[in-house]
Amino acid sequence: MNDTRILLKLTGEAFLNKENKLDNSLIKAIAAQLKELQHSNKFGLVVGGGNFFRGSIQGKKLGLIPSNAHYIGMLATIMNGIIIKNIFDSMQLNSVLFCALNCPEVADQINQDKIDQALQENKIVIFTGGTGNPFFSTDTNALLRAL
Repeated sequence: MNDTRILLKLTGEAFLNKENKLDNSLIKAIAAQLKELQHSNKFGLVVGGGNFFRGSIQGKKLGLIPSNAHYIGMLATIMNGIIIKNIFDSMQLNSVLFCALNCPEVADQINQDKIDQALQENKIVIFTGGTGNPFFSTDTNALLRAL
């Protein structure tokens, strides 16, 4: 087995069809590609939440305290992560959901040893909750997880 590691950053907008409605067809297509490539690669997936809420946009429109708006955006990434994990499970694609926020009912807390173990077991590692800190985008999270 190859030890090539690939980190994908998936925008929350990948969940939307041309009519801006929730749609899982693109996620299923990505899952099918990952399943095909999983035998020779190890994958991490950083999930965005912009299809549900963007702290810097909707938060401002709603007049929210900026840090609270960003936390809502982080929660949106968790919602998408749960959806992705469920789709992966339905396609017999072995994965594990991690979260930078403490949500033990739905995801494991970010822990390097657990991440390394999941990758060793050839599970797709799904990262949610952003960095766990307001004012940082999921792009920053992708950089942190890649490192």
